[in-house]
Amino acid sequence: MLKFVAPKVLQKQREFADLRYMIWCCINLRPMQMRYDDGFKLFVGALSPQYVDTTMAATTFNKLLDTLHDRMKQAVVDDLRSVREECLGMGYGGAFLGAQLDLTTVAGEEYITFAVSYVKKGDTDVSRVSLATRAFPGSHTADDIKPWIEALTLEYLTDLMGGSVESQDVFLAFTVDQGKNVVNACTALGVPVVECNCHRVNSAVLWALGIAGSVTTCKNKPMKKLAALVGVFSHSAVNNDMLKELQRLEADLHRIYETIRRNDTRWTSQQKMMGRLLILKKPISEYFRRLAQQNSQNKQLKRKLTAHEWTVTNEVCSLLETVSEVTIRMQGATDTHLSQATFIINEVIDMLTTDYHPIRVESAIVTPPPPAAGIIPTEGEGQNESSLDGISTAETQVTDLTLEAQDVVQVLLEVMDEKGVGKALQWVERLSVLLDPRRKTLDDTHLRNGSSDLKTQAEADLKAFIGKFAQESAPSTPAPAPVVNVDTAEPARKKKKPTSRLEQRRAARLAEAVAGGGGGSGTTDPKAAGAGRRVLIEREMLVYLAEQPQVDVDDFNPLGFWNRRGTDSVSAATGKVSSPAEMPYLAFIARLHLGIEATSCQAERNFSALAHLIGDLRCNYFRTGSSARCWSGSTSTCLLRRM
Repeated sequence: MLKFVAPKVLQKQREFADLRYMIWCCINLRPMQMRYDDGFKLFVGALSPQYVDTTMAATTFNKLLDTLHDRMKQAVVDDLRSVREECLGMGYGGAFLGAQLDLTTVAGEEYITFAVSYVKKGDTDVSRVSLATRAFPGSHTADDIKPWIEALTLEYLTDLMGGSVESQDVFLAFTVDQGKNVVNACTALGVPVVECNCHRVNSAVLWALGIAGSVTTCKNKPMKKLAALVGVFSHSAVNNDMLKELQRLEADLHRIYETIRRNDTRWTSQQKMMGRLLILKKPISEYFRRLAQQNSQNKQLKRKLTAHEWTVTNEVCSLLETVSEVTIRMQGATDTHLSQATFIINEVIDMLTTDYHPIRVESAIVTPPPPAAGIIPTEGEGQNESSLDGISTAETQVTDLTLEAQDVVQVLLEVMDEKGVGKALQWVERLSVLLDPRRKTLDDTHLRNGSSDLKTQAEADLKAFIGKFAQESAPSTPAPAPVVNVDTAEPARKKKKPTSRLEQRRAARLAEAVAGGGGGSGTTDPKAAGAGRRVLIEREMLVYLAEQPQVDVDDFNPLGFWNRRGTDSVSAATGKVSSPAEMPYLAFIARLHLGIEATSCQAERNFSALAHLIGDLRCNYFRTGSSARCWSGSTSTCLLRRM
């Protein structure tokens, strides 16, 4: 496959292309399809701000677009101002935002998305805002990225923090992909850098599958033969009637193949491809059997899987089910903060190191019924079928697996260890885990590097962070009361039956914790009247550390926990405060650190859904004539046509 080379463009053509790019983003972004409505705000104008300044003053359309951009930008600045004012009100003047940078490559150009995350007082979820996306034609370097981040910092924070504000004054940590140019740029800004957990897990699986790695380190290449097999069912491969019939039945197989060809940085497409092939084993085998009868010399017969290769595919797909689940959860809506991502990766590694693995029973893999005539399965349907829900498994000893499957597990574990996933290595990671009431023991049941020494180090990190608060005396308040199972104040949740291996493991842990009486309380000394703020925070810390870890029940929300511990209780009858907040300062610190994302994908997700469409638009700009832009009614209708 030839490498795509973006055509050279004149400056005037680039201006038209970038302007069109911005307009199309404005039209097509659908907030309800993203995780949070704030994600779309600054794509209008912020994508290419220089064009907002230089080309949008003439027509009504441009004025409307400019006004829309300014309004959205102001809304974000106001939100950041409220967060900053809360920090100052708590006596804290340090960094207060998480940030995520992610790289997306489209049509020969690289786009870096920049988003910030934070938790506002009273919220039980993370707020995320995409500040900008910048195109780097051809490639990018650390020298290009660093000044861009500095300029964005000044643009959004100067009014709040002064004209000399620097990135290290604003950002607690940068969560970035593994691109060294991005890592080096962020490191040079003096801000802690957390490499995306999803990217690191993805890299480990790519090495294990033989998609990435060197000749000496890559022991296995199970995907090479599978990709060749799927290539048979590309619509452009052959045109005989027998294949057309199979293509009609399995049109989504072609879409999976095209996805793989476009994107070699995510392994989940390959894993879904394996699951899909296992479902289609019977018709695929029948296709090759009939093909051999027609022409035993047909070159496509070389792509047929042997019985051993089908077994390898089945075992590898089974082994990666839990890894796939964890990747999806970390890129989802609940397991995105550092403490939880680190924990579930540690769980997966524990499961991969056991002596037995649940492998799908090959005889249970059956062909799904054909769809109705004329109906092509959607991409979502194909993904659901590939999950193989309900397929029975059998516990298989590691030594009974094929050598190829054993190599996949070995390489996966080696590279995950090398990448440091499942470990708390930096102070922001240690604090995020310490301030998660389920994980605060920091032992080896929660972390790969968990130990009493690591907890001691995390407590020292917390004391150092407390030292950033202003020292003046705080008003006298009652001593915070130890809490037993704070979450019992919430409505009882309906128990759900564990369906995945990860959920079954979690349910077993929960049963063990309940039997052992987890969630107990500790004791503390009363506060002295007029004590300094730092002394009060340290006493809150002692109370928190003395309490037993919270039981990890379904849907436990650590932000909800801290929201209750850090908020005054108000009487419903009188409307007055019945009891002051137990741990206002520690809850504030927890919200700061639980707002740091475990993956950089939260920045990319606000952009990549339209990446290929937008890339096509940028490459198919007007070669002749000029563009006519017509605004009709609202941002939902805009006509771009060639003249």
